[in-house]
Amino acid sequence: ARDFEQVYVGIGVNPEKQGMFDPAQRLRLIDAVVRAENLKNVRAVSYDGLTADCARQSGAGVLARGARSVTDLRDELPLKYANELVDPGLTTMLIVPYAYEQVSSSLVKKEFAEGNDISGMVLPAVEQAMRDHPARYLDPVSALTDFRHPRVLGLADALSAGKDAAEAAAEIVRF
Repeated sequence: ARDFEQVYVGIGVNPEKQGMFDPAQRLRLIDAVVRAENLKNVRAVSYDGLTADCARQSGAGVLARGARSVTDLRDELPLKYANELVDPGLTTMLIVPYAYEQVSSSLVKKEFAEGNDISGMVLPAVEQAMRDHPARYLDPVSALTDFRHPRVLGLADALSAGKDAAEAAAEIVRF
């Protein structure tokens, strides 16, 4: 952010991926981090369609994209060329942060699910959002250990309504 007058963090939708957070949640997370870090020249924007179109509409002349590994780099190069074909005035910088070479969303979710420390892989706001996210409770044993969780409250309501345990469990799975 210190190298640019204005930075836009683009939140696009990839229909081939199912993220833990929807675009609106991701927007709120990024806004929270921007405020916490006091980044006055950073703004998150959500968009559908082409990244190059979002950049053009935002007035951006440079795209900064991250590539953690050779595989990511191989995936990012065609996107770089496509974005520059769509908008020849657009320059794409590919950033390869070696420290995060092995970090992926799948790894973060796996480590988190196993109860391991993920603080070195995600920002504190993201870690807290993961702790608060309902997907954390896909494992029924985890859900039953937090009596404030809506699924647990739903189970208690179902049981008190006279349903047997199997009916009650089926009801919370639909939640």
